[in-house]
Amino acid sequence: MAAIRKKNKLLLRKILVSSVALLLVAGLVFSAVFGFADYFMSGDRGMTPPVPEGDYLSSLEGFAASLEETLAASPDDDELKLQLSEIYLEIAMVHGSQGGVEALDRYALKGEALLQDVLNESPAQADLLLKLALLAAFYQEDDVRAEEYFQSALDLTDDNGEVHLFYGMFLSMRDRDAEAQLHLEKVLELEPEGSYLAEMARLYTEGSGNEDD
Repeated sequence: MAAIRKKNKLLLRKILVSSVALLLVAGLVFSAVFGFADYFMSGDRGMTPPVPEGDYLSSLEGFAASLEETLAASPDDDELKLQLSEIYLEIAMVHGSQGGVEALDRYALKGEALLQDVLNESPAQADLLLKLALLAAFYQEDDVRAEEYFQSALDLTDDNGEVHLFYGMFLSMRDRDAEAQLHLEKVLELEPEGSYLAEMARLYTEGSGNEDD
């Protein structure tokens, strides 16, 4: 049973990392998502998983440069900052899938800075705090800051199923199953049966069950 539990954890981690990538760079073409998941699953930052064909990275960098010019002309435009942060994180993801650790870190920091700017200039928002938590956990491998952001998001609202879901997943992948279970059960209380969030919570609850060895 221990082997089954370990296999379930690995599968759930792959689902989690793919879900994180989708949330952080919502609205883009996710050509690198599965390479990104495998990259973090392996723990080996020197690996080179399959990467998008064509000049995808150059296109992203060109788009980022265009948005940077637009933002320079409208420095208070929070929507532009959010769009540019998503592009930076997609660029980071692609560099990570190619083993470009320094570029991944550089673009992740640029994306984080823009998210922080928006957060500093407007009332605290649970969705931005969630993005910062996931960024800290999965791009920057900083569990301490990630947990601080998760807690800050929950301090703002305890009825956000998405925050409870990703915090529960985060805790589960760190073998803090009892704590994770509380948040996953909260998702099932808050979200309609059959919804995406409820099904993800149920998957994690079943997949990381405490089977006997």
